[in-house]
Amino acid sequence: MASAPKTTEDGQGGGSGGRKTQQRDVIRRVLEDAGRPLAVGEILEASGAVLPSVGQATVYRTIRYFDERGLLTPIELPGEPTRYEWKRSDAHAHFTCEVCGRTFCVDAERVAVTVRLPAGFEAGEQQVFLRGCCPDCAE
Repeated sequence: MASAPKTTEDGQGGGSGGRKTQQRDVIRRVLEDAGRPLAVGEILEASGAVLPSVGQATVYRTIRYFDERGLLTPIELPGEPTRYEWKRSDAHAHFTCEVCGRTFCVDAERVAVTVRLPAGFEAGEQQVFLRGCCPDCAE
């Protein structure tokens, strides 16, 4: 019986396609350091600035690799490209600027949403998405 691929906490090592690569490490750092969800194009641009050999196919493969290991959170907003953020343990909402299109993480304590569910409904995961104008675009 084959054992499950071994994955370290940072998603590196072990199993098929699990070897640590320079490209994967750069993409991981880009996602961790961004502080906000990034679209594939943003990941490609930031990674390519650090390591020019990172291509679009590498970004997609790496996103799939991290996502399969539960290390990423895909952020899917209606009418927007999927964005990805490194898995966070804190509760937070997402704010998308309608001017520049960037999406930011917002501390959930600053966002108060009350929803009264009908009888018999039980809420699981909550996702809060806000739209408006970011401070850079408001100037």
